[in-house]
Amino acid sequence: MPRNNRFLQQVCTVFALMLTLGFAAPAHAIEWHELSDEQRIMLGDFASRWNDMPVERRERMLDRAERWQAMPQSQREAVRERWNEIKQFPPEVRQALRERWEAMSPEEQREAVRGWKVRKLEQR
Repeated sequence: MPRNNRFLQQVCTVFALMLTLGFAAPAHAIEWHELSDEQRIMLGDFASRWNDMPVERRERMLDRAERWQAMPQSQREAVRERWNEIKQFPPEVRQALRERWEAMSPEEQREAVRGWKVRKLEQR
């Protein structure tokens, strides 16, 4: 009997740890029909595959769409310009840049963005 109590205590401890770290309940997967009209318009290119995407990717896309909506028009134009420049790179260069970006910490990413802004201002 004491062995079962110890096992139960261990299970409870692991469960409490999972709750604390956020592992117990998976995030709610927002389905396409649950998006607002505005969100569906912004994310329209993904309509056919939205419900098949991993939850984390959907959340990232929603977050980015909200950030885009909150950006001033001048900042959106700067992002579009940069994207058009990047689209001209060969696929292997874009892939290498993507991998380098994903390997950066959030602080390193912020520093890189600050550097791009400074270089852009210097070019004008």
